[in-house]
Amino acid sequence: MLSSLRRSVFQTTRGSSNSTTVSLIRLRRSIFIHDIHSSSSSSFVVNYLINSCGLSEVEAITASKTVNFKTSSNPDSVLDLLENYGFTKPYISKLITWYPKILKSNIQKTLKPKFDFFKSKGLSGTDLAEFFLSCHPIVLKTSLQDKIIPCCDTLKNIVQFDKNVVVIIRRHSWLLTGNVYLRKLMVNIELLKDEGIPQSNVSNFLINQPSALTISSSKFEGIVQQIKGMGFDPSKTTFLRGLQGLIAMTDAT
Repeated sequence: MLSSLRRSVFQTTRGSSNSTTVSLIRLRRSIFIHDIHSSSSSSFVVNYLINSCGLSEVEAITASKTVNFKTSSNPDSVLDLLENYGFTKPYISKLITWYPKILKSNIQKTLKPKFDFFKSKGLSGTDLAEFFLSCHPIVLKTSLQDKIIPCCDTLKNIVQFDKNVVVIIRRHSWLLTGNVYLRKLMVNIELLKDEGIPQSNVSNFLINQPSALTISSSKFEGIVQQIKGMGFDPSKTTFLRGLQGLIAMTDAT
């Protein structure tokens, strides 16, 4: 009786051990196959980035860690679109190095509408390419309808011309990301107007120093009062020069 029980326990234990062994073998095989597929996919992406996009091997390996695709269909379409809008190969390589995920972007819903919008603002060819590179990757990641267009409309109401809007965005592309920066900018502009600074001077200050207008409103107001206390006349351009100088000094400390 006792020996029979021992035999039963032994067989059960051995069966459990065999089952565990089989499971481990299957798991290892699954991992191995997954690694092969992952390695194959990664090699495909790296080769594509080198041969089709002009990236160096180091750049391609780095970029492949953030973007993955199994076919070249969409990436090929993205490259064709970039070339059609005047992006030369060096610009394309640099753009993809900075933002590899552009190769997976939806052309009709995302890329083309943005290119068309900024083309309507007077940008084309290498100017368009340089603009997108100067704003990387914010302009590519930000919603056109929800953020980019409203931001550009707001800025145009202040500086009048599209070319001025483009300059501002080049210098402070974070304005495109939404309400936080734009809200600070509008509050600070109103503060300057309340102090008697002419609209033309405010517009020029925005075009040339947009980042100065996006610091916290309490900090901005304090600096404005400091400049007034130093005897600067708000109706003169020297007031805004002094303001910019003091902002720069404050940022440096």
